[in-house]
Amino acid sequence: MHSEIESEDPAELEPTGPDRSKVACRITPDEMSIVVPPIGWRPITWFILMHTTLWNGLVWFFLFDALRHGAPDVFGMLFLMPFFLVGIVTALLVLFLVTGESVLLMDQQTVSLSLFLFGNKSFTRVRQIEQLESVTRTTCYSINSVPVYGIGLAFSEGGPFRFGSSLDDQEIHRLMTEIRRFWKS
Repeated sequence: MHSEIESEDPAELEPTGPDRSKVACRITPDEMSIVVPPIGWRPITWFILMHTTLWNGLVWFFLFDALRHGAPDVFGMLFLMPFFLVGIVTALLVLFLVTGESVLLMDQQTVSLSLFLFGNKSFTRVRQIEQLESVTRTTCYSINSVPVYGIGLAFSEGGPFRFGSSLDDQEIHRLMTEIRRFWKS
């Protein structure tokens, strides 16, 4: 667990949820934190890893083949750039699926959602708690037109926060209840 979400006094922490849960949910009178662990090595992760390896291997093959036949022209390099970008994005996706954690922090003034990669904060969004309008089960993304659900926090200003797409419905509803309880207190 990250130091910025740990309580000074362990007696203040109120662990919630079933023992089988991998989600860390800690509540104090002044702060709530939810740490959603990475998805890990599931079949989808292996599929994306194989796709990424094949994709990047082919792109690098064409690059080295072009370099072997002399200096490639500018248009050839410009043509390969989108393929390199897709390869980089899919490699980052695999890294996030294997090592990425989502951390929701709520206090009396703010709500923040941070993404951690290798234990280091890589991205954070912050909103004022007065802007929070609803906490719902929402579609995070779709696979073959099948929605993948997670937790959504809608705000009056700025975009929504979505996280927890790797959680089952029971865990989503439990965390939504905890978030609403803290928000209304």
